[in-house]
Amino acid sequence: MVFIELKISSDQDLKAKQELLEKSLKNLWELELNEYFKNMKSLNNNGISLLIEVLSILSKDLDSLFNNNKIMARKDYLKPIACLEHSNIISICLSKVLPFIVLNSDNSEQQVTTLCESIGLLLYKEVIKKQYKDSLSSDPSLIISYKEYFHKNNTYSNEDAIRLGLFILTFISEKNRFILY
Repeated sequence: MVFIELKISSDQDLKAKQELLEKSLKNLWELELNEYFKNMKSLNNNGISLLIEVLSILSKDLDSLFNNNKIMARKDYLKPIACLEHSNIISICLSKVLPFIVLNSDNSEQQVTTLCESIGLLLYKEVIKKQYKDSLSSDPSLIISYKEYFHKNNTYSNEDAIRLGLFILTFISEKNRFILY
């Protein structure tokens, strides 16, 4: 198990704290991914089976998360995505994280906050899309375009999107540590 000790003082401004956190997360993710993939050349049947097993376990973990009233009561930004399919949540995270890691492996200046925000915004967008489809199903006479519906119902802040993205990334990262050992 890899631990990173952060030395944050109260004298540091928010930007300095954010940069320290981003560098630490990038280093942690890079170490974990390098360790996992160092001996892999291709995804064979064993790799596919492992991936299916991991995704199945992660889906159960997400179910437990959304059924945990203590966590859900404290995290308002998390509540809207409880209605999403677990596979959508995982897919959105992977579709953003994997290119981020590959494209930014040499760029230590890349901001992790941008990654978290993009994940959070996509998850919220998926919530609005689901609500739109549910509205059309429950009231077929409703005539509103998705674009109008989105602009009318997108009440999520970028700050909440960052919180959500970071929480989900951290949650998935914590729940999948067993792969490396």
